[in-house]
Amino acid sequence: IAESERLDASLELKAKNGAPRYNVVFFIFESLNWKSSDVYIPGLGTTPFLEQMASQGQIIENQYTVVPHTTKAVVPLNCGIYPYLDTKPIETTPGILPRRCLAHILRSQGYQTAFFQPAANFEERHQLVANMGYDVYRGLNDLPQEGFEETNYFGREERMMLEPSLEWVDSARKEGPFLLTYLTLSTHHNYVTPQSFPYVEYDVEDVDQRNYYSAVRYIDTFLKEVHDE
Repeated sequence: IAESERLDASLELKAKNGAPRYNVVFFIFESLNWKSSDVYIPGLGTTPFLEQMASQGQIIENQYTVVPHTTKAVVPLNCGIYPYLDTKPIETTPGILPRRCLAHILRSQGYQTAFFQPAANFEERHQLVANMGYDVYRGLNDLPQEGFEETNYFGREERMMLEPSLEWVDSARKEGPFLLTYLTLSTHHNYVTPQSFPYVEYDVEDVDQRNYYSAVRYIDTFLKEVHDE
């Protein structure tokens, strides 16, 4: 990381007098590629709610993953900088990231910040989240387990995040606006959806592809639940 990127003053957020300070919900959809979403392939039937949101928002036509690995991808998404181009999760070293990530910027404006994921603390995710400026981290072992199915060798179904994250929102909003980030999991290999969710039989021959599409649809449903709440 260049020294110029490390400067805390390299990015500033200046609010206009009297302007509303909106709450921010940042939803990171694990392993979703463009050709598996109705946003870019209308009629596919995997992300109808995301398509509905996109019709009312802004769509990015060309965006490229710097490194196809979740720990590495989370850094540019949150901080607008390249990750270290190495397989080791160097970004989890305490203090290694510049204090210019989204959470840093919003915290400087009085925002409460939290990061939720249904996965275990793989690759020291809690430290990465702290390095990116978040006040609160909640992973698999910080969330209620009973009644939520394992959907992946890293963790459980996304709905385990819903109630705890909303409880955090109720508490945080007493202090001011908030940044709430969700990182999902079920669309990571090996593509398992909870049995409580109706499996969708997509018309593709490859079993993994069908399972992946069904997992994408499950996450889209979870996104709608978050939005409705």
